[in-house]
Amino acid sequence: AVSMAASFHALRAVFELNKIKFTRITPQKWQKKMLNAKKGETKAEALKLAKKLWPDECWLRTPKCTVEHDGLIDSALIAYFAIQEL
Repeated sequence: AVSMAASFHALRAVFELNKIKFTRITPQKWQKKMLNAKKGETKAEALKLAKKLWPDECWLRTPKCTVEHDGLIDSALIAYFAIQEL
């Protein structure tokens, strides 16, 4: 969590110093708008939506993985949300 916060603030500083507009998208914001999920069901619902939006995409981190990578899925859905909403 500490390294994520540090990364966020480093990127924020770069954007602000270069006068680049950025919008912070919280998980609550994009999940509420895009997923019909109850608490604890967001990962499963995100995977369903990602498979619907991109049926030919493989969400495995490596060919040896057996479980879809939720970070890849979330990143794709956040980008999709940003394109649609911003």
